[in-house]
Amino acid sequence: MKKYLLSIILIMAFWGTGFAQLPTAEDSLSGHDLIVLHDGKVIRAKVLEIGIELIKYKRAEYINGPLYSIERVQVYAINYPNGKTDYFLAADGSNFIKKKEDSKKKKSKLDFKKNGQVSMGLGFIKSYSKGENFLSNLKQTSFLPAFNFRYSFEKSASLRLGFQLGIASYNFEGDEFNAYDQVITSGIAKETAFSLTAFGKYTVGTGNLQPYILAGGGLNISNISSELTVLPVDSNSDEIYKINTGAQNTSLAVLIRGGVSYAMGSKYRFYGDVGTGLSILQVGAVFNLGK
Repeated sequence: MKKYLLSIILIMAFWGTGFAQLPTAEDSLSGHDLIVLHDGKVIRAKVLEIGIELIKYKRAEYINGPLYSIERVQVYAINYPNGKTDYFLAADGSNFIKKKEDSKKKKSKLDFKKNGQVSMGLGFIKSYSKGENFLSNLKQTSFLPAFNFRYSFEKSASLRLGFQLGIASYNFEGDEFNAYDQVITSGIAKETAFSLTAFGKYTVGTGNLQPYILAGGGLNISNISSELTVLPVDSNSDEIYKINTGAQNTSLAVLIRGGVSYAMGSKYRFYGDVGTGLSILQVGAVFNLGK
């Protein structure tokens, strides 16, 4: 009889112990800790031990399950149900999450403001013009230096990306004889040329004197307006015909320039370069944005 009662008690104890190992809703939904890692991952757990090198815990969804451990240097913070929070440092003694957020803010600021550059310059010796082709004997009578505006931002220590906008104006006059129609056409023409190009700028060195190469592509646009006088050669009449006309030409632009800039302070540089564009020679000033 005693053996029989003892057997029943052991079976009930064994069965009760096994039942206690099963997870409950309370185990998985409340009373757990939050382990926040430096990479942003969050582990719901019950922290059992915080050692010098390891932090040991059990998963919240299986509180009576296996024991897990994680290196302490991987943990950013542990938040407890009572509202208390313990913070930990990364292996290099820094806060990885904060450093990552600061890096993103810093990068955005560097790209568009702090390391941004604006340059303005004048161009001489025109290299792009369609005005002289309007009449066979048109000759340039006056011009204004081409004005160029550049903006660029830092891509790396030696490479900048940006765009250039240029505008130039030229005046022409001349005449041509048409043997077939026996007329002389003379007149004046005004050309306004525009250029818009995107470029990459590679700079050599970090001192006051910095050589650079600038290359890119875009569009050249030429607008020409003219006032022409047509005079018949063999006519006995003194009648003269006047014609107002114009033309527009758009073409691909290839920008290749080489030059050098010289620092006059932390914010200003002077530059000069030669190459393709609205003008062969260009000189101007560079202004660093931001502090």
